[in-house]
Amino acid sequence: MARIHGGSPWTRTAILQLTPDELDQIEAVLPPGMTVMLGAERRPGTWIVHLMLKGTPVHRMDGVHHIPTGVVTAVNRWRAAERKVAV
Repeated sequence: MARIHGGSPWTRTAILQLTPDELDQIEAVLPPGMTVMLGAERRPGTWIVHLMLKGTPVHRMDGVHHIPTGVVTAVNRWRAAERKVAV
């Protein structure tokens, strides 16, 4: 099962509606120890992706309309920011 969770009924329903392929896409991009907390911006359909690394928030992305693509983009942005810090 993908490491994505939601706190509200809207987010939990959206996660339950993800296809197995979409869940696999999310799982494939997450590094070890990372999970996703999904939030909603005032209404369902516009999501907030919170990346958590071992329980600590490391990145937030607002305005997500497609959850799997949003997670992939958020992870890529987090990785790019981590590379800049390491240099």
